[in-house]
Amino acid sequence: MKKFLIGILLVCSGLSSVKDTNNPSHWIIGKWKMVTVLEGNQDISPVLNPDSNRWFQFEIDGNFQSGEGDRRTNTGTYDIDNQNNTLHIDSDAGEDDDSNWRIQFREDLLYMRGIGTNRQEMTTVISQRVN
Repeated sequence: MKKFLIGILLVCSGLSSVKDTNNPSHWIIGKWKMVTVLEGNQDISPVLNPDSNRWFQFEIDGNFQSGEGDRRTNTGTYDIDNQNNTLHIDSDAGEDDDSNWRIQFREDLLYMRGIGTNRQEMTTVISQRVN
């Protein structure tokens, strides 16, 4: 009986760990290469990412950095609401550079859709995880 109860506890704790790994705050950790930027149905990547080398990196401690190629261009902090699948970016570049996003993960892709003004809500950034 004792072994049975220990087995149930191990299974339950394993399930709670699996549940935690499904949280956006877990999946976002790492480096992401910007693949596509959409405004409505229009691909504006050639304007916002002409060299196809922009990236974001989210650290486990709540800090982020972003850049182009080997150059880091921005830093700051981020916060994720796991219940609502939203991301808030607080940029060190100033209040005008802060942003809010609805996020979704599909395979190795991160979809970020803007929250706020009509134009922000029409903007979707699609990034691919960098291994």
